[in-house]
Amino acid sequence: MTETARNRLIEPHRNLETFSLIWCDADVDRTKENQHTQSTLRSTINYLKVFDNIDISEEYIKQNPDNKIVLIVSGKMGEQLVPHIHDLKQIHTIYVYCTNNAYHEIWAKNFPKIASVVVTMKDLIKYISDDHIHRREIDEAEMKCSIFNPATSQQQESNASFIWFRLLIENIMRLTEGPSIPELIQIATQQYDGNEKEIAMIDDFSSTYCAAKSLYWYTRESFLYRWLNKCLRETDIDMIVYFRSIIRDISQQLALEKSFDEPKITVYRGQLLGKQEFNSIRSSELSYVVMKSFLSTSKNRVKALEFAKQTPPSDILEVLMLEIEVDTKLRLIKPFADISYLSDFKEEEEILFSLGCLFKVKEVVRDVNENVWIMKLILCGDDDSNVMKDVYDDLKNRIHENVDLNSFADFLRDMYVGFESETKYRHLHEIFSLQNDDDEDPDVMLFLGEGYDEAIAFYQKSIDKYMNSSSNINYAHIINIHFEIAKQHAYKVENADVGVDYLEKIIQDLQSKINDCTPLKRANIYLNIGQFYSTYLKKYEKALEYNEKCLDIRRKLLPDDNELITEVESTITSTYTVMKNLDHRLALKQKKLKEQTLDPKELAYLYDEVGDILFSMEKLDVSLESYKKALTIRKDILPWYHPLIIKSYSNITVICEAMKHYDLMIKYSNIKLDILKKILPPHHFDIHYLEERIQFIKDLLEPPKKNPQELAVAAFYDSDFDQAIIYYQQIIDEELKSPIINYSNILDIHYEISQVYAKKDGNQLSAINYLEKLIENDFSDGTLQSATIYGKIAGIYHQLRNYEEALKNYEKCLEIQTKLLPIDDRTIYYTEFDVESVHLAKIDYEQMIEFRKKRLEMEFNKQSNRSLNYIAEVYQRIGFIYQGYTAKFDLALKNYKAALDFQKRILAKKYSIDTVVTINEIEKLVKQMEEWPAEKE
Repeated sequence: MTETARNRLIEPHRNLETFSLIWCDADVDRTKENQHTQSTLRSTINYLKVFDNIDISEEYIKQNPDNKIVLIVSGKMGEQLVPHIHDLKQIHTIYVYCTNNAYHEIWAKNFPKIASVVVTMKDLIKYISDDHIHRREIDEAEMKCSIFNPATSQQQESNASFIWFRLLIENIMRLTEGPSIPELIQIATQQYDGNEKEIAMIDDFSSTYCAAKSLYWYTRESFLYRWLNKCLRETDIDMIVYFRSIIRDISQQLALEKSFDEPKITVYRGQLLGKQEFNSIRSSELSYVVMKSFLSTSKNRVKALEFAKQTPPSDILEVLMLEIEVDTKLRLIKPFADISYLSDFKEEEEILFSLGCLFKVKEVVRDVNENVWIMKLILCGDDDSNVMKDVYDDLKNRIHENVDLNSFADFLRDMYVGFESETKYRHLHEIFSLQNDDDEDPDVMLFLGEGYDEAIAFYQKSIDKYMNSSSNINYAHIINIHFEIAKQHAYKVENADVGVDYLEKIIQDLQSKINDCTPLKRANIYLNIGQFYSTYLKKYEKALEYNEKCLDIRRKLLPDDNELITEVESTITSTYTVMKNLDHRLALKQKKLKEQTLDPKELAYLYDEVGDILFSMEKLDVSLESYKKALTIRKDILPWYHPLIIKSYSNITVICEAMKHYDLMIKYSNIKLDILKKILPPHHFDIHYLEERIQFIKDLLEPPKKNPQELAVAAFYDSDFDQAIIYYQQIIDEELKSPIINYSNILDIHYEISQVYAKKDGNQLSAINYLEKLIENDFSDGTLQSATIYGKIAGIYHQLRNYEEALKNYEKCLEIQTKLLPIDDRTIYYTEFDVESVHLAKIDYEQMIEFRKKRLEMEFNKQSNRSLNYIAEVYQRIGFIYQGYTAKFDLALKNYKAALDFQKRILAKKYSIDTVVTINEIEKLVKQMEEWPAEKE
């Protein structure tokens, strides 16, 4: 594999294990002991990141909400960092590594996730290693499953997810192309680089793994077990494709080793289950579950119960024991086998169930003697009729026996929201091309072909690769690439004739090869030729000639309800529409409807076609009747979930909406939606789109009532200024009736009214006049309300660049606020910055400083109740202005030191984490200023 291909494997900084280890310490990389310890710790938790900066480490932690983080932090940094991150769900365990454990244990007691405060490296390594055994056990015991409840429509989303997860397993088991074990080894080597223990394990795996040893390797304590279970439980498609052959090997090995003398056995497993899932299962009369990984169980009830009893429950997880009844002779089930011979604990008598085994929940009971929940399950066959077997079998039968990239990507598009994005599809192509040593895989090159000259070069290179790659050349695929080149020629020169000349030459040169293609591939070629003539040359007769050839082949070889037939029928109808020759096509279809030999499927299909033509002719009433006839026939002969029934409902809803029969549109849309929710994943685009469409139509019928605020804004943008003012006044009147009047809201609305007057008169002075009259008539001067109004007036003057009036009004605002509010109130803080911003706009830095000095002097002149915090903040602000705006570093340093002095006085009176953080920040500034050469001049 080349370097380029290796770079496409998996993001190098991605953690493929469950737990991450983060070490935050100013000296983390400065001592050999610490560096050696990092290597030792990786033998327990491989993924290690180190930080010597609190802010960077905090940002990293917050940006990784899906991680399970074990944190090592120094005492000094921990005292600042832990309060900010302790309650994040990604933080699992914290270890404080320090020299003064007596001091740090005091604050550490307030944080339950701190497991230990340690002073020696030996203890740190031991505690992390010992605790991690229990962490792993708990994590592996958490059951990830998909739940099906046939008894209630309330579980439609869960039921659909259940079916689609089972289909995903089927696709993975049949996947025949894409990266596999060699690429998996390459990724593992990258991930564990520098981890001697794991690299030795990888080398052993690389040299000894084979299908017959798949169970042996699955039961070993290795990266394979950890990675495989994580990617299955999280449904991580990118990683699952690398394990496709191993998953298949394990399942086949279980099938080979399945051998039981007893007709029935009972197995057990101590388990954790999310409380939401637990309550859903417990409250339903009938539920089924499919585990999202291989399921390890024991015939030893005591051992399983022991684990369940010693594991404490949490706010989100319920502890229980699974008790599974197994009919060992049951047919049509996923394999399972006794693998005790591979276990280090023979007494556990381990039974391993394959991925995708289906279980029915018999009951959930509380064992009062053992004080634990027991969930009793029964192993079921895949043919159980209660789990929408008809739907599942139908979808399963559409999966190819050998799944390739394109069919797998199509499945994923249906399964996942957002997978239709080009980025994800491109990524899948890249992953699947990794088994080739040549980075320029033709499939990837074909996919990347975009943009005129570059595209043509890519396409031609792709053709050359195909022509040289095999003696069994796929000419149908090559001809399709030539179509892409023809399109690029047409785009490039804005003259489709160039593309047609190119295409006709290719068709002539390869005519014998086209005739040698399989009929369905030949049909695809005809369809492409027809679309080219229609789209680029507007030669519709020629297009119809090729489209009819395509349709003739597809109808002979495909089922009547196949979507490929629908595709070409739609293309032909569209072409007739453009030709304005729909009457002729309608006459042909109506004549065929009179034939006595038509079977129901073909009859329904014809009614659909007639409906399409009539719709294009804008004869909506008769078009609707034709669509309804097609639906009636299909409901009699097809299962309720069949795509053609869904299509019929779609046709009817579209035409009802066009006719503005909105009640009927909603009725049929809801029927279709109900079907989709039962057979599609819950967040599927089709469900989301239909729900939005239904709501849109409901809003048309009964628009949601707008509140006065919305009405006022709408009137304003419609230039209906008087009406806008009326609506705004209604808001004020309602607020004044409230038992507790919110004057802040009232003043905000008055400001909006002022802007209406400004817009109406085309002058902001009208807004100012309105606000000034408020002080005269509605709000007494000297109140906080009047201060707010002065601030809003100042803001308008500021926008108008009338800085003198802006300062005048800000100062009035600040004067009132200072009289009525505590000096460290944040309202005063913001007004001071407003004043400063005016001076900054004037580029008058000296006035910025003078203003702050006056505020400082005012506070010092108080006889009592001086705010040390306010004084410290002002000194710090003056220091910043000297440093950032005037470059007077000596004065900046002087003020920073004064700020530091007052913050330390505050800390002496009352301990506060915020104060400690502020002191540290100022100390950094002081140190920085002292180190600057400019300071010493």
